[in-house]
Amino acid sequence: MIIATAGHVDHGKTSLVKQLTGVDTDRLPEEKKRGMSIDLGFAYKKINNQNNIGYVDVPGHENFIQNMISGLAGVNFVLLVIAADDGPKTQTFEHLEIINLLGIKNGAVAITKIDKVDEKKIVELESKLKVILKETSLSKAPIFRISSLKKNGIQELQKFLEDKALNQNKKDISGGFRLAVDRKFFLNGIGLIVTGSVLSGKVNIDDKLLISPKNLKARVKTIHSNSRNSESGISGQRCALNLQVQKNSKDLIQRGDLLLSEFIYNPSTCVDAIISVSSFIHKPLKNWSRVHMHVGTAKIICRIIVLEKKEIFPSQTVLVQLKLEKEMSLVFGDRFILRDQSAKMTIAGGQIIDPNSSVKGRSKASRIEVLNFQVNNSSKDALLLLVSKATWGIDLIKFSISRNFSKVAFKSFLKNLQIKIIIYKEELWGISEQNWKLCKKNVFEFIGISIAQNENGLHLNKENILSAFSHRAKSFLVDKIINELIEEKKIFKSGQKISITSNRNTFSSNEKILWIKIKESLNESNFNSLTINEFAEKNNINIKTVESFLNKLVSLKQLCKISEKRYFLPKTILKCANIVEKIASENNKGLVDLGVFRNETKISRNISIELLEFFDKKLFTLRSDNGRIVKSDSSNIFK
Repeated sequence: MIIATAGHVDHGKTSLVKQLTGVDTDRLPEEKKRGMSIDLGFAYKKINNQNNIGYVDVPGHENFIQNMISGLAGVNFVLLVIAADDGPKTQTFEHLEIINLLGIKNGAVAITKIDKVDEKKIVELESKLKVILKETSLSKAPIFRISSLKKNGIQELQKFLEDKALNQNKKDISGGFRLAVDRKFFLNGIGLIVTGSVLSGKVNIDDKLLISPKNLKARVKTIHSNSRNSESGISGQRCALNLQVQKNSKDLIQRGDLLLSEFIYNPSTCVDAIISVSSFIHKPLKNWSRVHMHVGTAKIICRIIVLEKKEIFPSQTVLVQLKLEKEMSLVFGDRFILRDQSAKMTIAGGQIIDPNSSVKGRSKASRIEVLNFQVNNSSKDALLLLVSKATWGIDLIKFSISRNFSKVAFKSFLKNLQIKIIIYKEELWGISEQNWKLCKKNVFEFIGISIAQNENGLHLNKENILSAFSHRAKSFLVDKIINELIEEKKIFKSGQKISITSNRNTFSSNEKILWIKIKESLNESNFNSLTINEFAEKNNINIKTVESFLNKLVSLKQLCKISEKRYFLPKTILKCANIVEKIASENNKGLVDLGVFRNETKISRNISIELLEFFDKKLFTLRSDNGRIVKSDSSNIFK
């Protein structure tokens, strides 16, 4: 378990840690000289052969708030220290606000220097603290009376902390390894050492890691975990890692970097998050505010884009997008603190929702709904919602990285989910079964309509299909759909040509001439139709020959037969259908009147009736006493 101290300067944090561990965490000469902590200090207390407590002693002076926030990265527990003779002061409240905004719920309060005051003052202070803590994440924290000078209360606090460490829930180490670097130094004969709190996962000797955001490669040579030599380091521990890196990389590593498993390296400068604004700020937080973001041990300048409002008032919790000025590899659930542009005031705290977001459509209601849902629901429910909302599915690898799944854990996670998974080379795509059926329907209808409107052939080139959907779908998804439609014998493939009939016979030379004449006849006017008798007589061709060839054209979807002897080009049928839809949209009751249709198309009453009855048969329209209503999309006509 990692415990971080918090509290005002000179309230006895370092002295208390020394009493609990026997270690003086003030290691810098300047700290010794000034008698106050400037940077983070570290100490360890062995409980038994398997368990240690790691202490992070943070500075209390206001000038070192950034160091204090860095000390809270990856902690399991916070120890709020308040001097009995001084009571809660400025940094007490600021530290407590930071703890509250980070959502740290496990903690204890130590009232130090009780030897300097009487019992009455201690009781008054305890009563005051209970009121202060009531509305914070430490509302249930026990209070201990401590005198480091006389060693009063040390044993009781130590036993409480050790019991907490022994009884804490076993850490989940299934995700990728992530360590927030807080120190770097060199040891003669050993080399580069980096230290930090392990935020997630597990690291072993010889593991290959990346240093983010610089994308530097590193190999783990040795591990010091909770002040012991170890074969591994896990989430919830402090570790010192001896790293092998390229010579020119050593000086580039610094506090604020993340050391992480290669498979979760996913740098981004745009993240979606939910933030709670501090109750101590005096004016609203405005859209596009430039602030300092403290996450892990890093400090990054970013802009706040408010997704639902123009400004945020104190104590409000809202969704935002953060535009970072440098890349970070973050994951869902990462907690952070926001401080104002001058870095003097804590203004908000929050949690990452989407660590690799996009500016496009960021304020859409559908996106807001998905972000809100993800905050309070499991990864399973979040994924099911995402695939239901995304018609063409989502990138599962991107989702697994954002939620910090290992490859093994994610494979197990997907096992019982009712979603269709498509694997293509290095891609892994997820789509709901319902949306997969809808996408297949869209592709099939596109093929049918495109061939029906194509005057120059009976096929459609596969590349044309892929190109038509390229702006909304991955090409391998459309390719998969085409293959399924072929397997289901809904479409047919010859080389790269796609048709909707298995009849691949080409036209004879006589049929080609006949087809040209038919198209010329039908194209003479916008809504011209063709009857067998008229065409045969006009071109001096045997009626049986014409009828046989027209039926062939109908089977190949090149013509539409609307009655026993009358035929239309599919493009003309589609024009008529569009007119029907227009008439219905302009009518108060959504009705299509025969007379209005005749006026719009300028065709005879008999042909108008035949066309409308053809639409009825195709379930495009439905006849009623007062006219017709449009029942479905016009694309259904060509099924």
